[in-house]
Formats: sequence, C-alpha cells, structure tokens
Amino acid sequence: MNILIIQGLNQDFPVPKTAELQEKKENSEAYALKEVKEENGLPDDYRQEIENRGWTEVDRLGSKYTFQNGDKKINLIVLTEKFLIQL
Repeated sequence: MNILIIQGLNQDFPVPKTAELQEKKENSEAYALKEVKEENGLPDDYRQEIENRGWTEVDRLGSKYTFQNGDKKINLIVLTEKFLIQL
C-alpha cells in the first residue's frame, strides 16, 4: 500500500495514496479504499507508516483505533472498503 501525507484533518497523519476522499466534515473525513476490510483490521503496512510518523496506538475498540502524537489524538475506524479519520 503506497502511503502519502495529504493535507486534511491533520497533516502529520498518513493517508494511503490509493484512498479516495468520499466525505469531509469539520472533524472527520471518510475515504474509500478497496484494500481494507473491517474483519481484517488495520493493514500492517499502514500501521507501520502511522507509527513511523510518530503516532502511537493508545486504544482500540473493535475496528476503531485511537492514535496519539503529543497532545493530538486521531480516531481511525476501519470498515469494509473504507475508513474514517476523526479528530
């Protein structure tokens, strides 16, 4: 999975290059990405890139992952063929 930093909710949080922005709200973004499946969770290469950028997983509840970098927190929710990023 090719990872790319894009400007969005948080410029430091990586988003896969092949992800397509579907919806943007003030505190969330929804992306389509065929490579992800809710039952498989967060792909290892995506998790590694998130960690390489200084984010640490601090909580997980089902398919919702919470990452922290300093005082910033991001929720990443993995669904089938899409994912959500929330502040």
